[in-house]
Parts: sequence; structure tokens; C-alpha cells
Amino acid sequence: MTRSDHSQQVNDWLQAGASSSEDVLDLLCECNEPSCTATVSTTRERYLLARDEAGQLLVAAGHEHASQRVVHAWGEVLVVAPTLAAPLIA
Repeated sequence: MTRSDHSQQVNDWLQAGASSSEDVLDLLCECNEPSCTATVSTTRERYLLARDEAGQLLVAAGHEHASQRVVHAWGEVLVVAPTLAAPLIA
């Protein structure tokens, strides 16, 4: 299990356990840097939007990887997705 996978599982658990009246969720950065201890704060609506597509991650600004594209940017919180590799032409 990667760090991103673990962070996503923890964040899913945190979101599920949060009361519906909580406007802001404090979550773990889902980047794959093993030493990352950053947190991100976002709304439940934005969290669910990030989870709308498989493979998307919530990361702190500056934690995106060159192999990812930014799908949404909300201040210091980014939603990133893997960049699709271009097809090989023989």
C-alpha cells in the first residue's frame, strides 16, 4: 500500500466520521512523499468532488508530482490526477 493509498483511506474514514454540520474537514495530504506530514483543509463538497473520479488525490500546494496534472486548485489545496501518457507511435 502506498502512502497515497493509506492517506486516502484515513481521509475517507475522517470524512465519514465528521458530523454533517462540519463545514471544513482537516485531512492528510495524499501525496506520495513518505515523510510528508502536511494537512489540507477543505469543504466536504470539495472533498466529494475530488473523490468523483478514480485516481484523483487531494494534496497540499507544492506537493504535486510532475507525472500529475492539477484538476482543481483551491488556494493551498490541489486536486491532482495522473497525466495520461501519450500513445506510442511505431
